[in-house]
This record gives sequence, C-alpha cells and structure tokens, in this order.
Amino acid sequence: VVIRLGSNDRDSSYEWMRKTRKKIKEGRVIWILPSKEVKTKQHETVQKVANEFGDFVMDISDKVGKDKIHPPTVKAYEDIAKSLR
Repeated sequence: VVIRLGSNDRDSSYEWMRKTRKKIKEGRVIWILPSKEVKTKQHETVQKVANEFGDFVMDISDKVGKDKIHPPTVKAYEDIAKSLR
C-alpha cells in the first residue's frame, strides 16, 4: 500500500492520518513524504505516523518540480513507481 497524504489534503492532522493508517490491516505500507520545504508540518506528521506503525517512508524531494510538491513529468512518476517495487 502506498500512501501519499499531506500535500493537497484539506485535513492533514495527526489524528486523521493515524485514523487512515489504522484502516490498513495487511501488507507493506509506504508513505511518500510531502515536501519538507513547502509542507513542514505535514512532512513531520507523516514521519510520526509512519514511525508509529513501523512503515517505510520515501522522500521524493529530489524528484519534484518547480512547485516543490509534484513530480514534473510522467517519467518522474514512473521512476518513483519503479523504485517502489
């Protein structure tokens, strides 16, 4: 399961992210970190929840575009997906 929360979500509170994570009962969970530069609080919250559950965290800050949130090209998204395998 890959979770990417916090960059564009209206509610990115610890309680909401934790509640969302608790719904996942099986499998490996990977969190994609929001940009620390642009979304510092959300970045820290994702790390906190992921650590609490022993999940893997992936930092894609080296793959984002000018907005510092989203990968700029389809190839960048593909590269991220390949690295998750």
